[in-house]
Amino acid sequence: MKKESSFSDKKAVRRIFSSIFVMALTAAFFACLLISVTNDIYAFIKTDGEVILNVSSPLPLEDISRLLNDNGIISNPHIFSLYVKSKNKSDIIEDFTGEAKLDRSMSYREILIAIQEAK
Repeated sequence: MKKESSFSDKKAVRRIFSSIFVMALTAAFFACLLISVTNDIYAFIKTDGEVILNVSSPLPLEDISRLLNDNGIISNPHIFSLYVKSKNKSDIIEDFTGEAKLDRSMSYREILIAIQEAK
């Protein structure tokens, strides 16, 4: 009888530790994701580098977001699109044509201001 109860106790402890391990890994993953997205939005740690954004005809927000990503200005085009929509500034981005002087170290807010001023 004793062997049976100690065996089930070990299984319970193993299950508890497995659950804790999975929760810790999940928490670490989401923490890294949050840090990455926050850094992209607020530009805490980004490299400098000037980029001229040249748009000859109006483009949808998703295309502008991809263009910014391709030029290394932002890392998360989908998050940028969500940010612009949350600020009700989609029309500013989608109606933009011309050249905007941007920097890779700009926050999303600074990017919106630079594009708005370049209109």
